[in-house]
Amino acid sequence: MRSEREEFEALRLELFDSLGASMEPVHLQDSRKRTIYALDRGTGRPLIFVHGGLSQAGEWATLVPWLQTGRRIILVDRPGCGLSYPIDYTGLNFRQEAVSFMASVVDALGLDRADLVGNSMGGFFCLAFALASPERTASLALVGAPAGLSKYLPRMVRLLAMPGVGPMLLSADLTIEQQRRRLYGPLLVAQPDRCPAALIDVGLQAAKLPGCAQTSATMLRNVVGITGWRRLIRHEVAKLPVRTRFVWGDRDVFESAASGAKLAAQMPHAEFVPITGAGHIPWHDAPEACATALLDFWAESPAVSPLSRPEATL
Repeated sequence: MRSEREEFEALRLELFDSLGASMEPVHLQDSRKRTIYALDRGTGRPLIFVHGGLSQAGEWATLVPWLQTGRRIILVDRPGCGLSYPIDYTGLNFRQEAVSFMASVVDALGLDRADLVGNSMGGFFCLAFALASPERTASLALVGAPAGLSKYLPRMVRLLAMPGVGPMLLSADLTIEQQRRRLYGPLLVAQPDRCPAALIDVGLQAAKLPGCAQTSATMLRNVVGITGWRRLIRHEVAKLPVRTRFVWGDRDVFESAASGAKLAAQMPHAEFVPITGAGHIPWHDAPEACATALLDFWAESPAVSPLSRPEATL
C-alpha cells in the first residue's frame, strides 16, 4: 500500500503526463542534508522554477508544455511544500531562509550562475537570492507579481495569516469546484474555468500532506501583518544589477501591472511584459503568451557553459 506522499507523487506526475510534459523526480540536498524535491525535464543549461506561496511545483504544469527551450527545466518544491523537507517558520528570518534555500538548489545543481523563474512567493525567493548574490544570478524571470514589492495584500491572504482563522481555512476540506471558485477565481486567475480539474486536485491533495498546513500558517504569520506585507524589498530591487523580465497579468489582484511597469523602468536591466486578460498566475489564463515572453527573454541570454546533471533518484 502506497503512503500519502507516494500517492501524491504519482498523482502529480500523472498530471504532467496528461499534459504531454512528463517530468522526472530528482532529490537534491541542502547543506544540512535535508531533501529538496524537484521535477526535472530536458537537458542543457538549467532553468530553475520556484512556485508561489501556498502551492507546489505542480502549479507550473500548464506552462511547461509550451516551453520548447532546448534547456533543462527544474521545478522545485519550496520548503514545507509538496515533497521537500518540512519547516516551521516561527521565529525564523524568512528572507535568510529564502536565500539559503535558493543557494542550496543552485549549489546542488552544480551551477556557478543560475537562471531563475519565480511566481509570487517564489518571486520573493528568487529576488532575495539575487539581491544577496547578484554575481550568481544570470537572469530573473518573474511571472506574476512577486511577493514583497507592495505592502498591499488581498483580504483573503490577510485572513489566512490570522492565528486560529488561517489554520481553519487552510485545513478546510473543499471540492475541486469549491477551490476553483474560492481561491483560483478571487485570487489567482482571471478565468478559473481554464484551470484543469486535475491541476486543482493536485493542489488540494498537496495541502493535506503532513506538515503543509503548519508551513503555510507559520509562513504567513512570519511575513504578513494586519496591514499587509511586513518588510518590503522594492527599494532594493529597484537597484538590482541583474537582467530581469517581469511577465505580469493585467488583472493581477496582488499588485497592478502599472506598479510593476514603474518598478521595471527604475531598474538598470529590467523589462516589463504585460499579459492581457491574465491574473496572478498568468500562464493559467494565457500559457502561450507567457511562454512567448519567457522564450524571447531566454533566447537573448548570454551563453553560459552547461554544468553537470545530478542523478535522479526515485
